[in-house]
Amino acid sequence: MNIYFSAGQIKSQVRCYARKREVFNFDFSGDLVKETDKVNKEELFFPFKEIGGLEDVDDTVKRLLSLEFCDSKERSFHKEYECMKKIDELFGHNAELERKIVKFTISIRKMVPYCLERTGDKKNKSVLNESIAKRKKFLKELRAEDYERFIWLLKELKIRYIPAKKTVRVSKRQNRINENKTISDDIRNKKEEELRLVLEREKEEYLMNKEKILEDIEKEIEEYGLDKEEILKNVENIRVARETPPEPVRTGFASLKDWSYPKVPPRFFKLE
Repeated sequence: MNIYFSAGQIKSQVRCYARKREVFNFDFSGDLVKETDKVNKEELFFPFKEIGGLEDVDDTVKRLLSLEFCDSKERSFHKEYECMKKIDELFGHNAELERKIVKFTISIRKMVPYCLERTGDKKNKSVLNESIAKRKKFLKELRAEDYERFIWLLKELKIRYIPAKKTVRVSKRQNRINENKTISDDIRNKKEEELRLVLEREKEEYLMNKEKILEDIEKEIEEYGLDKEEILKNVENIRVARETPPEPVRTGFASLKDWSYPKVPPRFFKLE
């Protein structure tokens, strides 16, 4: 018994495998350092630096007050404090753009490894993309305001500024026009190259013939004892006469003064 299947039934029974997702990275952020720099664990936590008299304290107390016993949140606060202190020393307390960029940089570098490890966390991924976009906006504003400070901050934070790409939607018709244009440009360039080679060969032949003719002219001048300067003057006069255009021939009125309206009889007049 022969059993026949339609094309739709066969197609429905074929197993469709899911496409492999591309590995998503955050290179478009421009961070040359993926994670925050490793802090010195022996360094004191920033609230305890201003306390005096800690030099004579026991080593165990210093260790308890150091970054070794701080969590990741406190270490990020310490890193932010150090950057803000350096910015305040250089630019003063009014450097708001630099402060915002530093805050976003620390949070971005903290979230990137987390989002790469847990690709299913869409919420934090969207937050990370938003913070990257905001930092890029503040970098653009700082670049327009003060370019030297912009360059210094990029070097200090190890960031590469990547401007936004201008996406232009191209229709199918425009794609066909662009393809035809490239093909026509290639054909034209090929023909121009062929013509250039032909002209170079003709130029070489012309120069060779020119040298021979000039040599023959020199021989004839010497043979017949002609004046070379007088011949050159006559040739120059002939060339100038050929190049100068003839004077235009005036036809009709020479100027507007010679022209006048025709005399028309008045609208109402008496018949004699």
